[in-house]
Amino acid sequence: MDERTIQTEPAEGVGSSRPVHLGRVPAQPGWMDRHWRPRSPRASRPVVLWAVGAALLGAWALPLEVPGAGWTVAALGVATALLALGRTARANWWWLLLGVALMTLPTLRAASWLTALAVLGAGVALAASVSRGRAARDLVWAPVFYGAAVFRAVPWAGRGLKHVGGGQGGVRVTRTVVLSLLVLLVFGGLLAGADSDFADLIDVVLPAVDGESLVLSAWVFAVLLALVLAGSFLLDSPVDAPEPDRPRRTVRVAEWAWPVGVLVALFAAFVATQVRSLFGGEGHVLRTASLTYAEYARSGFWQLLMVTALTLAVIGVVARVAPRETAGERLWLRSVLGVLVVLALVIVASALVRIWVYQGAYGYTLLRLLVSVAELWMAVLFVLVLVAGARRRAPWLPSAVVGSALVALLALGLLDPERFIAERNVARFAETGRLDVHHLSTLMADAVPALAALPEPQRSCLLSQQLAELEADERLTEWNLGRERARRALAEVDVDLARACSSAR
Repeated sequence: MDERTIQTEPAEGVGSSRPVHLGRVPAQPGWMDRHWRPRSPRASRPVVLWAVGAALLGAWALPLEVPGAGWTVAALGVATALLALGRTARANWWWLLLGVALMTLPTLRAASWLTALAVLGAGVALAASVSRGRAARDLVWAPVFYGAAVFRAVPWAGRGLKHVGGGQGGVRVTRTVVLSLLVLLVFGGLLAGADSDFADLIDVVLPAVDGESLVLSAWVFAVLLALVLAGSFLLDSPVDAPEPDRPRRTVRVAEWAWPVGVLVALFAAFVATQVRSLFGGEGHVLRTASLTYAEYARSGFWQLLMVTALTLAVIGVVARVAPRETAGERLWLRSVLGVLVVLALVIVASALVRIWVYQGAYGYTLLRLLVSVAELWMAVLFVLVLVAGARRRAPWLPSAVVGSALVALLALGLLDPERFIAERNVARFAETGRLDVHHLSTLMADAVPALAALPEPQRSCLLSQQLAELEADERLTEWNLGRERARRALAEVDVDLARACSSAR
């Protein structure tokens, strides 16, 4: 409350002024106070305990250097804490489960790039899990609010820490944790020195204690603690995404139907004149003079990008400005946009055919596989838009778009992309005698079981580096299925460490 004095005004018939009003006038509340008022003055005891427990679990388990089971364990800790604390807050638990499913990829696959994408996707799912709505603006604002909630959750949790077990609850909890760690270090060290087998067990379960590992563990603890506290704060005090200031503007049917109709006619003419090349595949390439596989595939790929961007942009603008009050207006909207989406799907299918023909001729690479997955996901987007257009309202569409992207990422990880690429290239080598040694040498341990099937000297030149990297010892939380399979495959073949890849091209 701000103390403000209202200006005085002259009294009637008198030259002096008299006060009109003195007192406290409430200040105008800001957007944060109007839309994001904390329901609870401080964090409850379960919030503090669950957050600290999940952070400690992650600090012990999570290996930052390599993909491993610890990533999944840390994700399970965060998800369990939020699920336990969100029972009465209607948390979107299916988003949390999707995030945990994505975080199983670091346990299953050795590719570090896949772990990075899984962490990014799980972060999107985590933000969506505490979002209040399914509209596009809710999903867009969810990561922003989650980041802002970290700064609001820290003092909120600090006030709750003082009441964990009474007035001195925070001191008691800290003292208990410190004493437990002291017992673990002192007695664990003595017992490890008394027996070598127990010492080996300690080395597997616990990380090496040095300055760098302590700093990394403290950093992981702080990040995970902030994630759980921010999610708990949003579950306790949900926030609404800001509404746009300007109302939705509509135009007459003719104003949008004519431009979109011209675009539909253009797509229809293109599809009609390109029927042979759209689905001609390898036969079309062989029958067409001066047409290479590269030209055939690249033209389809750029068509896809242009058509996808243009079509989705047009659909978004038209859905925003087109009137839908009468049955005739709704019929126009569904008909024109429906035809546009169907024609775009035809070109998407064409691009998929082209990229698969290209890979069959020149071999599979990670980039080409990712392009194929992206094309398939774009096709799913068009189908979702087509289904949404058949209904008058589709509030589920923004969530379906984001969810389908995360599911596509999960499917890519379950496919085991690097092993898939290696298997296809090994099969192509058996048929044609051609092998992309340079690209295969960039793959990680997931590809080893497939590469072990190569003959010499190709096998040794590609596996010698993998053999050296897989000899390092691992803790229990660093265990990874991809690396375990690679070790088993390497144990069954002979590898010449002196073999140079230049002789295997």
